Amino acid sequence: TDQESTDTAWLAGWNQAQQRGLSEVRHSFEPLPIVITPYLPDEPVGADALAALAQARTGEIRDVLTLAPVLGMTVQPDDDGYLLTLPLPLVTAAQVDLKRRGDELLVAVGNHRRVLSLPSVLRRCIVMGATVRGATLRVRFMPDERVWPADD
Repeated sequence: TDQESTDTAWLAGWNQAQQRGLSEVRHSFEPLPIVITPYLPDEPVGADALAALAQARTGEIRDVLTLAPVLGMTVQPDDDGYLLTLPLPLVTAAQVDLKRRGDELLVAVGNHRRVLSLPSVLRRCIVMGATVRGATLRVRFMPDERVWPADD
């Protein structure tokens, strides 16, 4: 019937949308493990319902519980300067506003703002550029010749 074909088309579209969303979740949260539960017509309420949901999941709960810690800001030597990295999942470069204010780096994503106190080595450097790739903000710094001792 027409209703059955409409229902089938709607369900197929819904499934495709769910698969696209799941693919985006896997990409955005990599390398974190993803645990998937089945669609339920009602919210699981109570210990028995939650236990049944846990049994129906895909993925290992122990993978979620034994994750390695996620690193915060790091600074590494890079070519003739330094590279500051900061995890920024689910963010594109266009969403990031970056400013240097004295010994601080101001990072804004939408309405969220973070003030990073720069390590002493970066306080004597100039920001040369920044990128966002792979859920990580990368800021390149070069030594400011006016405040670094000359190599003899």
